[in-house]
Amino acid sequence: MMKRKLTLAGIVAVTVFVWAAPGWCVTRVPRATLVSVVGTVKVQRRGQGAWLTVSTEAHRSLYGGDHVRTLQRGTATISIDG
Repeated sequence: MMKRKLTLAGIVAVTVFVWAAPGWCVTRVPRATLVSVVGTVKVQRRGQGAWLTVSTEAHRSLYGGDHVRTLQRGTATISIDG
């Protein structure tokens, strides 16, 4: 599968989620990775619970149903299927 990159930049809160396409709903299999994070970027696992501030390598792996939010002056580059 082809690698794709998505860059998010937040001036106000921006919310993006890992697409729920066929095969993406399998939990525990990383489907995307946060390659670059600048500023405050938060992740919500499976679209439920508290938002986690990305601060460790474990937070950089994205699974089906995860949501990513960049706050003011924050940016994130996501590599999908890479």
